[in-house]
Amino acid sequence: MEIEDFPSHIIEEIKKHVGDLEFTKTFITFITSR
Repeated sequence: MEIEDFPSHIIEEIKKHVGDLEFTKTFITFITSR
């Protein structure tokens, strides 16, 4: 899964609710679990 394929509006929504560090960890976990 490419990062470019991930909808940017979802990324922005997640960033509203979590810090950048937590977002990064969650995002990496999400991608690597695919």
